[in-house]
Amino acid sequence: MRDIYDLIRGQFPVIAAHLREGGGESGLCRKLGVSRAELRHCRRDHPDLAELWRANRCEVAERVEAALLRRATGYEEENGKAVPPDVRAAVFWLKNRRPDRWRDGAGVRDNREAPPVELSEEEKAL
Repeated sequence: MRDIYDLIRGQFPVIAAHLREGGGESGLCRKLGVSRAELRHCRRDHPDLAELWRANRCEVAERVEAALLRRATGYEEENGKAVPPDVRAAVFWLKNRRPDRWRDGAGVRDNREAPPVELSEEEKAL
């Protein structure tokens, strides 16, 4: 089996740029001319590649988080135009950051054990 690390160690800047742009593993493998299994084994066996991968993937996630928070809270564009907060972005942020308080159905009680409601004759007729 070829030593994949020898083939890609000179490509670290290409790998970092690909990951920072949000590129995935499959696209990177095509760029490098290696299989996914080969790349995964190399990441496992070479800590410097694993760290490069982690650091650049984290950078992308942080940029997306910052953009989502900005959208959720509203902001002012460079031209002075105010962009109002986006409720869907806020809900998404809160459901992921505070799931104990913002998950679907939070605070909804289970009424299966509630006593049956007595209906009047008038209500039954409806």
